[in-house]
Amino acid sequence: MVNNSQKSFYTYLILTLLYATMIFYLSSRQTVPQPSDFLMMDFLLKFAGFIKLIGLEALLIPAYLAYLHLDKFLHVVLFTGFGLLTYLTINNTKAAKYAPILVLMIGAIYAVTDEVHQSFVMGRTPSPLDFISDVIGILLAIATVYCVKLIKVSSPQKKEYDN
Repeated sequence: MVNNSQKSFYTYLILTLLYATMIFYLSSRQTVPQPSDFLMMDFLLKFAGFIKLIGLEALLIPAYLAYLHLDKFLHVVLFTGFGLLTYLTINNTKAAKYAPILVLMIGAIYAVTDEVHQSFVMGRTPSPLDFISDVIGILLAIATVYCVKLIKVSSPQKKEYDN
């Protein structure tokens, strides 16, 4: 009989492997769909104009940086997702206390293999900056997990009172 911890492990493992397969698929394409292909760019530009109009243009700086370096931003986003799923997978094993270092190692190794894989795809080239962006995504995933844990620890627990 499979217990809940094993069910969680297998569920996260399958999700992690599917996510890794998606990254592999995107890396094997000669051209990758651009966000402008599926985002409502007109709406986003109007929204940015509104934000600027009300004097909150400082909020647009991260979006502007992401726009300028879209490829690197997408690497960070994709590998943050990979890192989160890998963390959840490892967190449901006996190696849970080593999850951060294992996630970093697995993520970095997968990032290297992703860049090597791209070297065999016509129209794609491996890049050290892509690798760095991937590792930043993995580190962001680990940091996110720690932030969530800190919030859980510091938030007051709901107490039941007997009447």
